[in-house]
Amino acid sequence: MNKEVLIQAGIDFDSGLERFSGRTEIYVKYLKKFPDDTCYPALLEALENKDVENAFINAHSIKGTAGNLSLNGFYEAVSNMVEALRANDLDKALELLPAVKKTHEDTIAVLTSGVLDE
Repeated sequence: MNKEVLIQAGIDFDSGLERFSGRTEIYVKYLKKFPDDTCYPALLEALENKDVENAFINAHSIKGTAGNLSLNGFYEAVSNMVEALRANDLDKALELLPAVKKTHEDTIAVLTSGVLDE
């Protein structure tokens, strides 16, 4: 596994592995499941519909998952959005959306690149 590729994508493999008590197989299993998380598309839909409550619920859920998996780059981007939504500031959340999308795309690209199978 090329940890340098993960680090460049904002993924702290060692920290995430620590959260999973050093069990590499289980941590990698959950990293591989992350691209299928349904909260991200639900967040985008809620934002499109200007549904701040559901956007907050989904963004908060994503934040927790990203934090537990040590997807630090994505975690930071979505954390800012969570705070905007917590303050009921849809305009700010939409302003932050491009950064959330970019870090999500970058994270998914790495997680699905096969680097976890090396």
